[in-house]
Amino acid sequence: MALLGLADEGALEHLRAAALDFAVRNFEAASATAAWAALPRAAVDAVAREATGLLRHSLALLADLRSQTR
Repeated sequence: MALLGLADEGALEHLRAAALDFAVRNFEAASATAAWAALPRAAVDAVAREATGLLRHSLALLADLRSQTR
């Protein structure tokens, strides 16, 4: 999670995207670390937005699949 903070500090978008992806896909483990507790609120909010976006995308794919099987 320290990488997310470093990516934000350095405006490194590719690293930030990778760190967000890691945080979302490994949320239970990542959020239990001291690095997570030290993240600024904006970084935690970014993880939540990323997770929400993935959920919306998954739900849209499921809706499309459901409509194709009818």
